[in-house]
Amino acid sequence: MPRRLRFALVLVAAMLAWQLPATSSAAVTLHYQDGVVTRIADGDTFRINLDSGQRDVPVRLIGLQATETGTCNAAAATRRLSQLILGKRVRLTSIHTSSTSLGRLLRHVAVRIDGSWRDAGKTLASEGYVLWEPSRAEWYLNKNYHARVARAAATRTGPMWRSTVCGSGPQQTVPVSIQAQWDADGDDNANLNGEYVRVRNHSTTSTLLLTGWALRDGTHYTWWFPTGARIAPGATVTVHIGSGTTTSTRFYMRRTTPLFGNPDVNGYGDGAYLLDPHGDVRAHFVYPCGYSCVDRLTGKVDVRAQYDAPGNDASNLNQEYVDVVNTSTASVNLEGYLIRNTPNSYLVGANSVVGPGERLRLHMGQGTDSRLEKYWRRTGAQLANGGETVTLQTFAGVVVDCYAWGTARC
Repeated sequence: MPRRLRFALVLVAAMLAWQLPATSSAAVTLHYQDGVVTRIADGDTFRINLDSGQRDVPVRLIGLQATETGTCNAAAATRRLSQLILGKRVRLTSIHTSSTSLGRLLRHVAVRIDGSWRDAGKTLASEGYVLWEPSRAEWYLNKNYHARVARAAATRTGPMWRSTVCGSGPQQTVPVSIQAQWDADGDDNANLNGEYVRVRNHSTTSTLLLTGWALRDGTHYTWWFPTGARIAPGATVTVHIGSGTTTSTRFYMRRTTPLFGNPDVNGYGDGAYLLDPHGDVRAHFVYPCGYSCVDRLTGKVDVRAQYDAPGNDASNLNQEYVDVVNTSTASVNLEGYLIRNTPNSYLVGANSVVGPGERLRLHMGQGTDSRLEKYWRRTGAQLANGGETVTLQTFAGVVVDCYAWGTARC
C-alpha cells in the first residue's frame, strides 16, 4: 500500500477513535457500589449512604473537574449535579476499589432512568458544565468524557464555554487563542521550559491587557499574569512552565515539576484554559484532539526529509533537512505548526507563508532564518539514517502529514 494512502487510513482511524465516545481501549473489570445520594458538596463531589451500611461517604467524580466553589460556573455545575443525583439511588463504578482522593472515594456515578443506568458525568460533560480531567488509573471513561467535553467546547454548549456567563469583558471583542506544548524535548522533568503555553492576540488593532487574567490546567493549578502584562495586536506571548527572566513577551510559572502529562493509550491528556478576571474561559486548548480532528492544511502539504547528509552527518548538519511542500493552489501559513521528529519538536515561527508549489526547508544546523529557509540549530545529527519519521502536526497532536524512511512507518 502506498505510504500516503496508508497514512490517510491510519489518520482516519485515529480521528474516529477519538471522536466516538469509546469507553475503553482494553478489557476491564469494574466494581460496583449502590446507595442513595444525601448531599451535594459541589459540581464534582457529593456524599452517599451506601447499601453496605456506610453513611455519609464522600465521593469525588472521576475524569471531570468542576470549577472551585465561589468561582465562575461553580454554582451552575453544583445545581446540575443536584438535579441529576441528589436524593436518588445511584451506582458507583471504578476499576480499583482502593481509588481515593483526599479521603474521598474516586468513582463514576450513574443514576437509574427507565430501567437503565445513565452516567451523570456524561451528562455534565455533554452539557458543558465541567472541564476534562482524565485519570491514568481510572481510565475507563477517559475517551468518552474527552469527546463529550471537546464537542461542548467547540460548539459553545453550556456555561463553561460561553465567555460572558460570569461577566462581560474586559475587551470581549478581542479574539484570543492559546496552544500548549505539552511534550518538551527529551525528558520533561529535565526540560521544564520545553513545556509552555502560547497566547495569541488575533486583533490587528487592539492590545490585549492581561492584568487579572490567568492560565489553568484541567486540575486546580492556576497561574496569574503579572500586573501590566499585555499582548500587542497580532502578537503572541509565551508562558514557560519553569523559571527564567520575564520579558514583555515571555513569562515563567516557576514550577519545579512538569505541568502537562503526556497522552497514553488509555486516553490520558490535559488542557490549558485562559481565564479573564471574571473567571470566564476566554480560550481553551485540550490535547490530544478530541473533536473535529481534521486540520485545515490536511491534503495541502507534503512533508519530505533528507536524512543522509553527504559525508559525516554530524559535521554537515545543514545538509540534513525537512521540506514542507505546498501542493495546493493557494498560499499556506505554517506559523504555529510543529515539525516533529520524536522526541523533539521545532515550532514554525512568523514569516512562514509558503506559496503554491514552494517549499519551506528546515535545516538541522545553524543559519539565519528567512521565509523559506529555517534552521533548527541542533548540535548533532538529528535524523537517523536507519529509519525514523518526521511529521507536520498541530499542538493538539493532529498529524497533517508524515514522512517515514528505513524501518520506520507512519
